[in-house]
This record gives sequence, structure tokens and C-alpha cells, in this order.
Amino acid sequence: MINKTIDEILTEATLAGGATIPTTPGGEECDPIDMTHVGQFALTLSAVFHVNAVEGLSAHVRTSPTGETGDWDTIDYTSFTLPANAGATEQVTVPIWCDPLYAMAMIVNEGTRPATIIRLTRTYQEAEPT
Repeated sequence: MINKTIDEILTEATLAGGATIPTTPGGEECDPIDMTHVGQFALTLSAVFHVNAVEGLSAHVRTSPTGETGDWDTIDYTSFTLPANAGATEQVTVPIWCDPLYAMAMIVNEGTRPATIIRLTRTYQEAEPT
């Protein structure tokens, strides 16, 4: 049996249109994701969209060799979108290649309407010891 762990890594009650959380890579709003002993990894983003929402959310994953403030890549390692569905709850899960040691995801509301109950969770499996 393969044991996988699920952790909520970011929760935001409301994200205004055009807003980003955390405001910078390594920001205090979200702890770095330690991938030093991870064999498989996925991120799940979910949100409730405003009844007049047109644009969705985007997740921008940045990496770091140390996980320390000021030592984060300035270019996305990868990114993905959660399309808006006006008035509905949407969710997307994306596998992430786990070669980097640390990661952080910034969530951007690409629209002008707020999104609510934003959750970012990780699912991972520890790497087998060699």
C-alpha cells in the first residue's frame, strides 16, 4: 500500500480581484513547502467564485535551494490555472515534479471580482530511503 499525506498549506477567506497571496515568494502568509524527502507531489487549488466572475485564479510555483527569505527564484518553476465558473466551487489538482528542494505557490486572482474560500493543499508521498 502506498501512503500519501494531504496537508492544507494555504487558506484565504477572500481574495480580492487582482490580489496575490502571498504578496512575495517567501512571504509570511505561506510556509515554504519542504520537498527534500518527497517522491511524488501534487497541488490542489480550490475556490468559490463570485456570481459575476469571468476570470479565474492562477497558481505560480517558485522554488528555492534553501527555503530562506530572499533566496527564491524570480521566474515560475511552473504555473497552472483554476478557471472561473460563476457562482460555483471549482477545484484542480496538478502533479508537480519534485526535483527542487523547496517550493512556494503564489495565488493570483486574475479577475475583478473576489473569490472566497481559497484553499491550496499538497498531496505527497515520502521518497523511499536508498
